Amino acid sequence: KDFGAESIKEGSLMEFKKKVGDAVVKGEVIASIETDKVTVDVNAEESGVLKELLAKPDDTITVGQGLFTIEVGGAGASAAASPAAPAAAEKPAAAAAAAPGRIVEQAIKDFGAESIKEGSLMEFKKKVGDAVVKGEVIASIETDKVTVDVNAEESGVLKELLAKPDDTITVGQGLFTIEVGGAGASAAASPAAPAAAEKPAAAAAAAPGRIVEQAIKDFGAES
Repeated sequence: KDFGAESIKEGSLMEFKKKVGDAVVKGEVIASIETDKVTVDVNAEESGVLKELLAKPDDTITVGQGLFTIEVGGAGASAAASPAAPAAAEKPAAAAAAAPGRIVEQAIKDFGAESIKEGSLMEFKKKVGDAVVKGEVIASIETDKVTVDVNAEESGVLKELLAKPDDTITVGQGLFTIEVGGAGASAAASPAAPAAAEKPAAAAAAAPGRIVEQAIKDFGAES
């Protein structure tokens, strides 16, 4: 590994463009390093979740020095990693929203008529640990007038059921929680990548756990 020219041995880390826990896409710029001749962007070599920063801004970086680690296929990254979903890379806000850890509790907001105050929980269509997609029906509640479907407000993993079938549910009562962008949900959440569900081998390859450390390889300067 070298900087492309014997005269360039080191540079100064300007900034990280992502923080720990963010989803990153292969090819996305993660850090910038400034030398006395050029400014070099360091791109992600894998799609996943930024696991650790191994340096800090203004540090002097030498050839071969580790800069950050990526958990390949980490939660929230698989949809962004799909070549069928390039738009994901253009939506950093969406990627941030998909970062694992954020728990959303969903409640029944109304039954479609002010006169209807409660209903009976008929069933949950998903179980704890299942991947859910925004807009997917998670539960059904029956009132004396209508049957109401409760849809997921976020894509992620069904974390907890807060009621059980035949319970009486009132307006505003919590029904379930979703871990937004939880592992295994992001591919299912991408309508542009239905084939992902048909490729268990690819899904297995993207399973979190494999950590990749990236270093600066060269500064691209001509000798």
